[in-house]
Amino acid sequence: MMMDHHSHNDISTLARELLTNEDAGIRRQIAEQLSGVDSYVAIAALANALRDENKGVRDAAERSLIAIGNEHVARSVVDYLLDTNISLRNTAAEILIKLGTCSINAVLPYLYDADHDVRKFAVDILGVIGDSSPVEHLIPFLNDPDDNVVFSTVEALGNIGSQRAVRDLQRIYEHRDDCKAVVAEALGKIGGDEACDFLLQKYCEQILQSDVDQLLLYTMLEALSKCGNKKALTILREQIGMLKGHLNYLIIHAVVQIGLRCNACEIGWLPYKQYLLEALSAEEPFIRISAIQALHTLKDDDITTALFLELGKNEEVDLLLLDILPQRSKFLEIAVKTICSAEFMLSKVFLLVLRKYLKNLTYANLHQEFLIHEVTYLHTLSQLLGKQWYSADEETRPILIELLFLLDGDHAIEVLSDVTEYPDPWVKMQVIEYLAPVSGRQAVDFIARFVSDDDEMVRQLAITILESKGYSSEFTQTPSAEVQ
Repeated sequence: MMMDHHSHNDISTLARELLTNEDAGIRRQIAEQLSGVDSYVAIAALANALRDENKGVRDAAERSLIAIGNEHVARSVVDYLLDTNISLRNTAAEILIKLGTCSINAVLPYLYDADHDVRKFAVDILGVIGDSSPVEHLIPFLNDPDDNVVFSTVEALGNIGSQRAVRDLQRIYEHRDDCKAVVAEALGKIGGDEACDFLLQKYCEQILQSDVDQLLLYTMLEALSKCGNKKALTILREQIGMLKGHLNYLIIHAVVQIGLRCNACEIGWLPYKQYLLEALSAEEPFIRISAIQALHTLKDDDITTALFLELGKNEEVDLLLLDILPQRSKFLEIAVKTICSAEFMLSKVFLLVLRKYLKNLTYANLHQEFLIHEVTYLHTLSQLLGKQWYSADEETRPILIELLFLLDGDHAIEVLSDVTEYPDPWVKMQVIEYLAPVSGRQAVDFIARFVSDDDEMVRQLAITILESKGYSSEFTQTPSAEVQ
């Protein structure tokens, strides 16, 4: 066994001090010093230090054991799964999980412990590790006398994702009503045609029953969204609108995700447009994301408006909208109308969408109506955003300033001109900092107004920003560096 750069005597001394020194700070330092030292003595001492009364020492010992990261570490901590101290049991489980496949052989014997809580703990650990090698050991525990062990085994087999478990899970589904939902979820994770066909059959059976189990249907649809094939796609698409409310949203979600995974470009969403718009009201972001993905295939203006109004409600949804909204036709016209609507709330992501569009704007992608309009949408947008300046918060103002200069530098200076007369230097400094990343000579000219400000901090900040842009502190008309 390698002992790193420490001698055996050094390690023994450190191990003894780790367990006996009265100073918790020194014990913590020693635990950190033993990080990565692959020695039986070091590992045993660190494992014992997991019981230390000081949390800093315990945390350092845990980190060092994980850094060593081998099967010897796993065997040194696995006995703590039997400990009465819940915190210590959880720490041992965390270490075993982080060690990954190194822990499997150490954990397997604990599957057969007389205590059902220990068996469940062992099953959970193996499931989170996710390696397929213990599957043959886990399958018999689908028949464990303890229900919680059975549930954990189903979940573990789903997390591991081995096809070897599919038929055993199907058997549990048929014989245990209390396991149907968790089995459906597991089969969805495992995937494959056998799992998909079984789920689809049971889903169709379930919707024909008079006393439909709503929770089971939800679980089946979510599972099918992960593993469904083209057969499932065909059947589920025909059911859009047949069920109401949340179930219909889940059918839409499943169809969208199966279609994306199967690259089924032939789905025509126009007949389902109203259902997709309704699905935007679902509480779950994943349903709204699926609805947006389907709606984006349709070019209608009212869809673009609806997508604009979804901005700022959820970060995951915003990431998708930031990508697709600038691609929509008549973007500027609808953006202007959205700002004017009573439902509009200024948000950072709305401004980010505008910025992305404007930075990619060329005459080739302008809508014809834009070109012949008496007051261009760009000018109108600039005016509307300028009115938002005073009500904007600190998060949105930097992007708002950048947009104003992108749209119309003269108007941006007009909006900000009052700032030069503010008595509060902090307001002036804030605006200067907002302008620091903005490109273009007009932004530079505006910053230069503060070079002669009465307040020294304002002057110094303006000079610093100008110099960072390549202009001399005297701010001559010619840049001092190579600035174009």
